[in-house]
Amino acid sequence: MVKKILIVDDDSGVNYTVKNGLEELDAEYKVDSVESGEKCLELLKNNQIPDLILLDIMMPEMSGWETYNKIKENLSWKNIPGRFSYSTKRSSC
Repeated sequence: MVKKILIVDDDSGVNYTVKNGLEELDAEYKVDSVESGEKCLELLKNNQIPDLILLDIMMPEMSGWETYNKIKENLSWKNIPGRFSYSTKRSSC
């Protein structure tokens, strides 16, 4: 059975890496990604409901925590599991 996973992270490199890693881990995973909490909510409003949402904590405009809280406020979405991730960008010297 296919499991749909949605990655929500403002870093396209993170989205690409996590998506490819998950899809290589299990062929049953169908992974999509968006780069903001707003886009995540748009997908949910359009009835594109994943089995799991991976949220970046630190995103501009709407953080992962804010996105998570909005998801949990909606009766149709509140049972979607959410997990948080955090990454930092390192600058080279």
